Amino acid sequence: MSETMERAAEDADVAGMRSAARAAMQEDQISQTKFATRAGINDKTFSAWLNDAYAGDNQRVAGQVRTFLRSRDERVAARLAMPTSSGFVMTPSATAFTALLQQAQWMPDMVTAVGAPGVGKTSAMREYQRRNPNVFLITGSPLCSGAYALIDCLCEEMGIIEGGPLRKMRSIAAHLRGRQALIVVDEAQHFSLAALDQLRTLHDNPSVQVGIALVGHPDLKSRMAGGGRNGMHAQLDSRFGAHLARKAPLPGDVTALLNAEGIENEQAMKLLRGIAAEPGALRKMNRTLRMARMLASGQGDAAVTAQHITMAYDQLSNTGGAA
Repeated sequence: MSETMERAAEDADVAGMRSAARAAMQEDQISQTKFATRAGINDKTFSAWLNDAYAGDNQRVAGQVRTFLRSRDERVAARLAMPTSSGFVMTPSATAFTALLQQAQWMPDMVTAVGAPGVGKTSAMREYQRRNPNVFLITGSPLCSGAYALIDCLCEEMGIIEGGPLRKMRSIAAHLRGRQALIVVDEAQHFSLAALDQLRTLHDNPSVQVGIALVGHPDLKSRMAGGGRNGMHAQLDSRFGAHLARKAPLPGDVTALLNAEGIENEQAMKLLRGIAAEPGALRKMNRTLRMARMLASGQGDAAVTAQHITMAYDQLSNTGGAA
């Protein structure tokens, strides 16, 4: 090929990459800046290259764009191949969690719900929030444990931005007043007793009328009781009108989920029930089932079998994904 023909081919390749980049930006609805960042290209370089005004090595930039678009296509294909969940399923445990949240919101009351990881607490709370007005959900963490941190979490959830702690508390109270609202605290075991007592003051304020639901680790309730009936422990423990505990999923929870997923193979169901009995419970079972569906699809099988479940479980266990 002559030098002129090679040059023409290179120019056509660069022009093709420019068109492909514009099409990808339009499809993903992202800006030039965001595209450049994702592709690992300097923003000004990419802008000049895209507009055919780059004085540097256009082929090099086109190569970077090509690499990014190839990886983007692979990610899209992987997402399409990954089976989606059937969505929220109102299991027996979810029904119980929902009834508890209803009691907290409409009485209003203070309640606790505790359970091992994977029994469906968080999914039930999020579904309740989706279906009901004036439900404010915050989540504790090791870095978000004190009273000030809890106030900031509530302000972020409610869209309150101004003021110090006292002013923010007044703003929170004003925001809640007259709403028949519910504050749900997930991973509540991470918050200090002082932080949880700050919530109690909101509940005790007769002009606010807000329900409080604390959800978390099984030792949450005993920690608030504190082994005694004095001081802050008694202030908190005496306020709770109901308590729900789930050490493990109910058999009906697993049945409801497997029915929703359309699992009919008896051996596959047996294996999935066994997985649901392990640490991680329903979360671990659902993760295994999603992987099994992907494996079945890759093999051209319409239904998930026990072999797919075993392969998925082993693969996730080897990568730490089933933990």
